[in-house]
Order: sequence, then C-alpha cells, then structure tokens
Amino acid sequence: MALVILAACDSGPSLIGVEELSQEDSANTTSQHRIFIATTRVKSDDEGVFYSGDRAGRMGFASVDVSIPQDRQKGELSLPRTPPVDPKKHFVLRNPLRLADADAFTQEINRELDARASDEKSAMIFIHGYNTNTTEAIARFAQLVEDTGYRGVPILFTWPSSRRVADYVADINSAAFSRDAVAYMPLLLARTRLTNYDIVAHSMGNFLAMEAMRTLSLRGDVDRLGRLNTVVLAAPDIDVDLFAAQLASVPDPLRNRMIVLVSRDDKALLASRRVAGNHPRLGAVDPAAIGELGVTVIDLTEIDDASSINHSKFAESPEIVQLLGERLADSDALSTQTSIGGLLLQRTGEVVSVTQVP
Repeated sequence: MALVILAACDSGPSLIGVEELSQEDSANTTSQHRIFIATTRVKSDDEGVFYSGDRAGRMGFASVDVSIPQDRQKGELSLPRTPPVDPKKHFVLRNPLRLADADAFTQEINRELDARASDEKSAMIFIHGYNTNTTEAIARFAQLVEDTGYRGVPILFTWPSSRRVADYVADINSAAFSRDAVAYMPLLLARTRLTNYDIVAHSMGNFLAMEAMRTLSLRGDVDRLGRLNTVVLAAPDIDVDLFAAQLASVPDPLRNRMIVLVSRDDKALLASRRVAGNHPRLGAVDPAAIGELGVTVIDLTEIDDASSINHSKFAESPEIVQLLGERLADSDALSTQTSIGGLLLQRTGEVVSVTQVP
C-alpha cells in the first residue's frame, strides 16, 4: 500500500530540448525563465534526458530555458505524459546548455547578474525530492519561480533520483551521495556577485539540505553562509530523530533562518513512514514538537492541495505559493503580518498556523 501511495509522486517523461518555440508559440507564453543547474547526475546522450538517474563522480553544470503557457492557474504544472509538447498548454524546456566546469558556471551567473537590476541580484537554490527526473525537477522549479513572482536567479540542484518508485532506499543513498556537493554550493556562490540567496528543498531533498548544513557547521564554514537569507524545508521526508540530531550541530544564527512547512494530512509522508519502519517523518508531525527545536514551523494542514496526496502544498496551492513568495521577498513577513492574500496567519511561539479566509 505504501508504494502505491508513493507512486502517486511518479514523474513525467524526459522532455528537455525536444521542442523549440516558433514566433507564434512565443506569443502564447506568459514568461520565460533561465534555470541554472548544478548536478551530481551523469550526463546523458539520449534526446530529452539531458542528465540521467546515475551518480556522477564529479559535479556537472548547465542551464535550460523554460517557457510557461499563458492559460494556466497558479500552482499548476503542465507537462504532457508523452510528446509532442503543446506550448499553449505545456511547459517547454529548451536550449539545454552544458557548462564546462564550476568556473564557467559562476561566470555565466555573473553575466546574468550584470544584466539585471540591482533588486534582482539574489538567487533561489531549489533541491527536489524523491522519484524525480531532470525534466520534472526543472519544470517544478520554473513553476515555483513563476508563481512566487521571484525575481532573482533560479539555481536548481538536481541529484540522481532513479525515478523508480521501488528505489526509495536507493534514492536515500543517492541523496547522501550528493550532500558534499550541496555543501559546496555556498562556497561556489561566494565567487559570484550575488547579494544573497535562499534555499528551498522539498521532500527527500530536505535530508540532503540538512546534511549539507550539518557538514558546513562541523567544518566551521558557517561564516561562508553570510549571504544566505532563508532555508525553506517543504514537506521534509526526514526521520524526526535524525533531524533533531542534524540540527544539534547547527548554530543558532543558521537555525534561526530555517522554516519548516508541515502538513499532518501528507499521504506521501505517511507512506514513507511505513517504508521507514514506522518512524515519523518531519513534514507530517505535530508542529509544536518541531517548534521546540528552535526553528520556525508553518502548519499547512488546513490548506487545500490540488493533488490527492497533499505532498506539494508549497507549490500546488496558489495561496501557499503567494505566502512563499512574500517570505522570500521579505525576511520579516512572518513576524509582521497576520494575513497574506487569502490566508490567515496566527503565530504561537515558533509555530505559524495557516488557514484559508472563508
């Protein structure tokens, strides 16, 4: 039963660079985003795959342009199950470009920054979750950037998820395999002209993010995180005891920048709990227990989700997308506002309960 529920997270086909936009198609897109990519996946020669689910011995770097159709609702991620792509209905992932190395990656980001206004020189790093191929990771991130109204540079860290439901344990190992690469990202971004950046992780990607934070803390490299603004841990698929142990190594200045998004009706995390020997997952527990650890917790249990498993509320609920956009744009938003859009926020200690306005 657990694998059946987890299968609902199954990702779509590989559709990178298989379709180009005509002039007429471009007129039907609401916007386009260039997504920068850092990855521990092996590059693929197969059309549309770009990077496979295998583990690479060294990091790779790339970029992809994503065009988003006009006629869609906030929170909606539209990819066809099979080609061809219809630009009027679907996200189009085009112009895939592999970059030679880390130097080329930082130089390209600096070129992007130089062309931007002074208030657009920040970055968002997104780390996806379990059972996700490169296509879906890029498309989900582009949707998040679009719907939050984020104006900085989007940087995707994509790790070698196998995209097979039965490979849950293999994905955990691939995430652990990639933790040093994530810990390297702040050091890499220090070589750019970024003013600041946020980290947003989803599901199993949170294990990877927390391991990187722990690694940097144990190395004494926290000072190198001076440009880090906020770490958003969305629906974290992490053992609660493991999270507490990881957090114990993280100093208060970094811990205070963390926001955990939980939802007790998250069916994917309930399934994950069964697979993990009935150990509770962080994203589906009582938020008060997490708040005691010294991080801000946002309880999304009362928020509706477009899907049936309630695992992607951070992106699929238009209201939560707006909340996340407000939080990334204003580091004091959660402490100074009691309402955002169609949401009511009530803060008790470190826990923020979110409900929809009737």
